Amino acid sequence: MSLVQRDLAGTNVRLARLKWGPLSRAAATALTAYSKESGFSVAMGDVLPLDHAWYVTHSGLLRLAH
Repeated sequence: MSLVQRDLAGTNVRLARLKWGPLSRAAATALTAYSKESGFSVAMGDVLPLDHAWYVTHSGLLRLAH
């Protein structure tokens, strides 16, 4: 795991907590995994919380495909 992936994961979890309030341990773990594996960014609007899960937005899918 690279330093950039770790930084993105930590930044995403912190930003998600600021935007949407407390996260469950499972939600934080899933967001960390999405960040490290796919490079999704909360700040860029790639993922949103929806019904206790993470929803990958259209822009997130486009960024992943690129």
